[in-house]
Amino acid sequence: MTTQANAISTGMAPAAPSFFSTALKTLRAYYTAEMTRRALANLTARELDDIGITAGDIDRIARRGAGL
Repeated sequence: MTTQANAISTGMAPAAPSFFSTALKTLRAYYTAEMTRRALANLTARELDDIGITAGDIDRIARRGAGL
C-alpha cells in the first residue's frame, strides 16, 4: 500500500498506465492491420473482385479495419 500511496503523491501513477495502455493498443492495431493486409494480399484478383475490392484497396481497408 505504501508504494501506491507514494506513486499517487508524486502524480506519476496515472501517466504510466495510460502510456503503456496506449502503446499496447497501438501495437495491437498495427498487428491487426498487418494480419489483415497479409490475408487480403494472398487472395487472387478474382477473389478480391468477388468481395468487391481491388489490390489497391488492401492497405486502406487494413488500416481502417484496425482503427488506424
